Amino acid sequence: MGIDIDGVLNKHRDQFSLLLYEKTGRKIDPDDITVLPVHEDDTLNVKREDERLVFNDPKYWTDMPVIEDAANVIQKLRNMFNIKICIFTHRPWPEDEDRTNIPKMIESF
Repeated sequence: MGIDIDGVLNKHRDQFSLLLYEKTGRKIDPDDITVLPVHEDDTLNVKREDERLVFNDPKYWTDMPVIEDAANVIQKLRNMFNIKICIFTHRPWPEDEDRTNIPKMIESF
């Protein structure tokens, strides 16, 4: 079974909005993010460069708020159905030449 991280295991819209404000001073309500990538929603006025600023900030990845109890639910599913669970995302990782600076974010359930 595959489970997407964004919006299923974490509160990526909240984190994106917080860091966008810190980086650009632009406030957007996390609930207004309905299109991904965000820069493709003309009503939010978020540029591709703004997205890169957010995604390249290590805090986006390391301080990401989680959805409460998501890990327990995944473990229950795994145990109930005796299946392998793969966690994935389509978010761009930080653009860092030295990949040792990027923390390992995926843990085995």
